[in-house]
Amino acid sequence: MNLKSPAPASAACAALQMLETLRSPEKGCPWLSSRRFDELYPYFVEELHEYRQAVLATGPKSPEARSELADLLFQVLLHATLLKEQSGVGFEELCQDVVQKLERRHPHVFDPTHGRFASAEEAGRAWEELKLKEARLASRPEEARESMSDKLERIPSTLPALQRASRIGKKTEGFGFDWDSAEAVFEKVCEEFAELESAQSPENRREELGDLFFSLSQYARHLRLPPEEVADEANRKFLGRFRAMESLSLSQGLIWKELTLSEKEALWQQAKTRGP
Repeated sequence: MNLKSPAPASAACAALQMLETLRSPEKGCPWLSSRRFDELYPYFVEELHEYRQAVLATGPKSPEARSELADLLFQVLLHATLLKEQSGVGFEELCQDVVQKLERRHPHVFDPTHGRFASAEEAGRAWEELKLKEARLASRPEEARESMSDKLERIPSTLPALQRASRIGKKTEGFGFDWDSAEAVFEKVCEEFAELESAQSPENRREELGDLFFSLSQYARHLRLPPEEVADEANRKFLGRFRAMESLSLSQGLIWKELTLSEKEALWQQAKTRGP
């Protein structure tokens, strides 16, 4: 098998053939051939986050991002291989499913008799309407007759909490239940912060803190900012400043354990002046 410089299509075929070999109980890899879906899922999630981290750190065109994207693609191909083993549905059928869904959900692009949508919002509403129509045609009455609450609960619970909160808000916006403006959401944020300040018990503080997080996520949505990414940017900014603060303390011959809190705060303010 020659994989030195294959064409993209043949490279995909070669990768799938190698995975089938690796999954073989007789001549494959003992570890890989014994893995089940539930055992491989954590690796899938980990590779997704490693790809995202590489993009944030080095940009989407970097060799690091390309390498991590290849690792993520490996996970997709591996799960497709397991699916074929158990159901006979292979990677080719999955690709056909993708093509058919893209054609169905984008008639404004692929159907010459269909008019163009005026905005992204209009296209998004049409996508949801097409999903509902497909559910009816596929005789999935439980999905076609979903209540608003059912639709909210279909948002994956495994999403990061802030991202899920934003998705919930986006859905309820489509139901006509939302704030009129970002300013109105900010008032809600201030209200939730005041309630957190006045909370008495640990249980009440926990509840009010959760309400504050949820409101902040909705405020970010109204500002058209992804809350999870914004929070991650804040994490990275803190880590950068802490590293700068540590470097300053070392360069000044200071012993961290002997510093008072006010002295550490002074170092922090110096680190802030160095930039983000």
